[in-house]
Amino acid sequence: MVCEAGPRGKPHRPKRRLLLAGTGDLFRRKRRFFRVESSTCYACRMDPATPAEWIASGYEARREQRPNDARDCFRQALSLSSRSGDRLHTAKAHEGLGQIERDGKNIGAALKHYQLAVELYRKQDAPLTLAHTIRHVADILLDEGNLESAQRHYEEALTIYCANQETPPLDLANTLRGYGLFMEKSGKTEEAMTLWQQTLALYEQLGIEAGVAECTSHLAFLMGQ
Repeated sequence: MVCEAGPRGKPHRPKRRLLLAGTGDLFRRKRRFFRVESSTCYACRMDPATPAEWIASGYEARREQRPNDARDCFRQALSLSSRSGDRLHTAKAHEGLGQIERDGKNIGAALKHYQLAVELYRKQDAPLTLAHTIRHVADILLDEGNLESAQRHYEEALTIYCANQETPPLDLANTLRGYGLFMEKSGKTEEAMTLWQQTLALYEQLGIEAGVAECTSHLAFLMGQ
């Protein structure tokens, strides 16, 4: 630590001791602050300041299986972005909250957050993000047995993906998978088999063994009917 020189260029030791003492107190207060706040939000240790930083911290907490911390981070992002009129990060915060609520089986809350995110993404130039979120809505609706609404959402997501050359193959595969499940639940065997075959080809290309196994299982079941 550097301290200012006193008269005649000599170190002014009393000030130095005072400064060191004050700094020690400050460090102790900061340590106490971080210990308390980290129980509320994991990202507080990183001191995020923008909605994007809060969102990144929320996803980090989710990956580390800290759902309460992740939820708090996404809420901070939502508060900041809503106040500033930042629609894009408001949508991203709702999407993050939707994932956390779905992880916790709070399906009603998850669907509400995803739907709010979709409404906001429609006002942005972010078609792939919109399609990705619409697919999540479709998955929830399918799980809840709302087949008609799920179908509309899957078809909209696929329309966006098929029209965009930058569509990630995994996102397309996951959407085809959901649409295949919809067709299967709707009793449309031939359509379901075609979708499972398309999904299987993509998962094989990506090397996703769990996806390949699921597709193979569904195809075997449908061919045995």
